[in-house]
Amino acid sequence: SARAISAPACLSTVIAVGATTPEDEVAYFSNAHPELVDLLAPGELIASAVPGGAYQRWSGTSMATPHVAGAVALLRQQDPGASVETLVARLQEAAVPVSDTRTPSGHTFPRLALEELFPPSPLLVDGECTRAPFGDVADDHPFCGAIARGVEDGVLRGWSDGTFRPRQVVTRQAAMAFLYRLEGEPAVVGANDFVDIDSDHVFRDAITWGAQEGITEGWPDGTFRPTKPVSRQAAMAFLYRMAGEPEGATAQAEEPLPEEPGHDEPAGEQHGAAELVTFTDVAEGHDFHAAIAWGARTGITRGYDDGSFQPTRGVTRQAMAAFLDRR
Repeated sequence: SARAISAPACLSTVIAVGATTPEDEVAYFSNAHPELVDLLAPGELIASAVPGGAYQRWSGTSMATPHVAGAVALLRQQDPGASVETLVARLQEAAVPVSDTRTPSGHTFPRLALEELFPPSPLLVDGECTRAPFGDVADDHPFCGAIARGVEDGVLRGWSDGTFRPRQVVTRQAAMAFLYRLEGEPAVVGANDFVDIDSDHVFRDAITWGAQEGITEGWPDGTFRPTKPVSRQAAMAFLYRMAGEPEGATAQAEEPLPEEPGHDEPAGEQHGAAELVTFTDVAEGHDFHAAIAWGARTGITRGYDDGSFQPTRGVTRQAMAAFLDRR
């Protein structure tokens, strides 16, 4: 029975823990006695150590209990003199309510939530990374500062697996999302004109805003091609237009990009000379010369150690973070 509690959870001196699913519902196998269950915690498909140095996904209230045991231990470390009752009460006060939809009464239980009790340390102190913002961006990563500032400002986001994928090439939809967030996500009025961007597209507002502001123009066939990679010259053009095309230069057209996005940039993009205003591979007649020269003059882009800009190369997420950070 969902309301049956057996030993040891039935003992008054025990913290009785029920389990929730990845959808934050009470698990079908979980006990749910309204007077005996103290807390819920994730207990379905939990990565668990197994003999042989491996891991498997397991489910059960025995998978949920360690979450609560660890939280109690952390609270006890903060306040060694606190009673168990006090520690449990603190966990319950900070918990998220979850209703048990398996029973007609739909009793609500407190589900363990640690964000308020154990807030993360700041990503940056005096402009320097103090901890890794993502699993694949260590605190000594050359772009950690730019990425961390982008995260704190709400401009950059990672994936649900905790990664940022810094060397992945930026897509056109992601570029518009970055710029849209940088501008504060203003309200978008009017229809989207791109035939490949539906009304429920996740980046619809960002892309529509970019087009309305003249930052992006799309292709003559009416498409935006949201998943197409962005070149370094196109990234400069986006930023240049967003800045109002200083000095009144003519806007550059967006070029079709090669299918091969290129490789990651060397450290020169991070540490090159900010005073460089021309590049060996960007002549004065280059279609994107005005945008790239502006980016160099303002210190947004620094090029490579060999004096090149490599305009058609795909812009990586870490380089785009640096561009946005220097803007």
